[in-house]
Amino acid sequence: MDKAELIELVEVLSARIEKLQIEVHQQSTLTKRLDDQLAKHSQNSSKPPSSDGLRKPLTRSLRRKQGRKRGGQKGNPGHTLFMSSLAGSSTSTGNRGPASALPAGPEINKGGQSA
Repeated sequence: MDKAELIELVEVLSARIEKLQIEVHQQSTLTKRLDDQLAKHSQNSSKPPSSDGLRKPLTRSLRRKQGRKRGGQKGNPGHTLFMSSLAGSSTSTGNRGPASALPAGPEINKGGQSA
């Protein structure tokens, strides 16, 4: 390649680079505009809540993490209510099973025919 061909090649490539830079700028502008449009919802714009779609907003707890383990202190026996006082009174309430709730009906033979 002689000097004239190299100069022509550099000019063609620089024109191509300029076109690609313009295209990249246009695409980045479009991407920014679409990202801004996606980020809008009813809480940060004047859009109605019905346009938010089916996605529910994430709930964030306002509590800060304390760095301590959950639960009570080691060695503390704690207090609880026991059902021992109700254990003996089950006979006084009667039978509460499903059989007592249904009325008596005709017996069914093992063959599948009613008597």
